[in-house]
Formats: sequence, C-alpha cells, structure tokens
Amino acid sequence: MKLLRGVLAVAASVLALGAAHAQVRIPTDIELKAAYCVKVVQGQIALYQSLPQISQEGEKIKADSIRAAEDRLNRLKLYVMPRMSVLDPTAMLAAMKRGETDFATKTDDAVDETCDKTCQFKAKPGGESARCFSDCLALHDPRVARLQSCANINWLPF
Repeated sequence: MKLLRGVLAVAASVLALGAAHAQVRIPTDIELKAAYCVKVVQGQIALYQSLPQISQEGEKIKADSIRAAEDRLNRLKLYVMPRMSVLDPTAMLAAMKRGETDFATKTDDAVDETCDKTCQFKAKPGGESARCFSDCLALHDPRVARLQSCANINWLPF
C-alpha cells in the first residue's frame, strides 16, 4: 500500500510537472529580439547618464537621448514583461545576456581602422561620414548590426 501511494505520488508529480512545462513556449524571434534590446537600451541609458556635463547644448542632446532611450525601454518592457511567465526562461535570459555582452564589448580595433580608412574620403556635410562609418561597422561586425537594430524598434507589433 505504501509502495502504491509512493508510485501515485511520483506519477502525480510528473503529471503536474508536465502540465506546468506544457504552458511554457519557445519565444518568437521578435520576443527574443525585444529581450535582447531591453539590455542594450538599459546599457545606452547608463552610458548617457554617465557622460560628463558639457555645454548647455550638449546637455540638451544628452537629456533628449536619455528620454528617447527611456521611451524605447518602456515600449520594449511593455511588450516583453507580460509574456515572461509563459516563455522559455532559458532562451529569454540568453537573449538578455547576449544584449548585455554585445553592448559591453568594444569593436575590434582592426575593424575601426578599416572603416576609418574606408570612410575618410567620404567626408561630406549632413552626416555622410558618420553614416558611412556606421554602415561599415555593421558590415564587418555582426554585433554592431544587432546593436543598431535596437535604435529603431518599429519591428515591435505595437
């Protein structure tokens, strides 16, 4: 009788675990990207906040950058947070860790040098050099392309 109760208890535990596990689903690419971008944007906000005080115009740019990043972060969180309880936590944590790591990792000096050389002759008014450099970095360093994808989050469904 004790053996039967033990077997039934184990079976009930397995069934309960299976039912709980069945509720967890694999995150979509958009959910993973949103989790990744949460950490990237948090890193951007911390970076902006750590910048030293500069000119009055510089402070306005800094404040605007922080406000825009906080708006992106809020939108990302509003999308991701309600879903966290039903998504595979390992995948979501891995995406968040990747975002944190990508943001903290410096671009390879050789890539910087290549892009400097490529873009130095394209110096034109209107930010053409900056755009060239940004595009070049994204081409030579996939991490940069992933980071840049967090700047415009129009890929979120709402």
